[in-house]
Amino acid sequence: MKKYFLVLGGSIHLKSTILKINKKYNILLLDNYDNPPLRKYSKSFIKCDLRNKEQCFEKIKNYNIFAIISDHNDFAINTYGYLCSKLKLPGIDFKITNQFTNKYLCRKKLSKIKSIKKNIPNFSSIKDFKYNYLKTKELILKPIKMQGSRYVVKLLNNKDSKKKILSIIKNKKEKFIVEEFIDGQIFAIETYVLKNKVNFLTLSKKKKFTYSFIDKEVNFLKYTNSSKFQSLKKLNEKIIKSLGLKNGITHGEYIFSKKLNRFYLVEIACRGGGSGITDIILPYLTSFSPSDFSIYLALNKPINF
Repeated sequence: MKKYFLVLGGSIHLKSTILKINKKYNILLLDNYDNPPLRKYSKSFIKCDLRNKEQCFEKIKNYNIFAIISDHNDFAINTYGYLCSKLKLPGIDFKITNQFTNKYLCRKKLSKIKSIKKNIPNFSSIKDFKYNYLKTKELILKPIKMQGSRYVVKLLNNKDSKKKILSIIKNKKEKFIVEEFIDGQIFAIETYVLKNKVNFLTLSKKKKFTYSFIDKEVNFLKYTNSSKFQSLKKLNEKIIKSLGLKNGITHGEYIFSKKLNRFYLVEIACRGGGSGITDIILPYLTSFSPSDFSIYLALNKPINF
């Protein structure tokens, strides 16, 4: 029976990784779309909702799969963890990926850390939301099971906020958390974890579009050894270890409040940063190869970085 290396997500940002896999192994590719950019490198292809872990398992359970890898997107990482656990293959366990991707579980696990913003109880319908929270503070609305800037909205004490909440929640099967909005500069930190040791790679400073949480500009910093940035590195390491990641790549985003003189967690992911950060920028700026690292982990090969 033909053996397959399962790849979740066929975006162009995984090209360097998929080309290396394709040299030695048969690729079974799963993607949300009919014709993803990297489909031509796969021996077999299945269109599947990468957020639906049970559906993905049903689609691939009859294939002889010996390794799994995921691209660096929000949709696939929890399904990746689920399949690693279900098929008993090397990778990140579902319990760990779920603690990273589910914002409610993540905050709950990290609740004893000072730099974790306290969230208002999660809700799934407008009836559950208490508008008195808007009377004193600016707030942020975030989907529990989505990373990045999708459906993230700043809430103000006005009618527009009520309309925004209604438009987002209507016809969506999402649950949300609401956190206090903190004004400040956003930073992103990239690391890899090997045998429980967190290894720093890069630190960047982000600029967002006006009235949006989408990145407009990302500047990678050359000097990162100041006491301020050392405190961020220590916080990031503490969060990663608290969430139980033993091996993998991480992308963390934090906001620094000048008023409070403290970094606060925005989100943390047990995957590489998207938009070319992991496959293009990290290999260019560092001696670290994310593609080699991810492949070795999937194959349970010794890693000497």
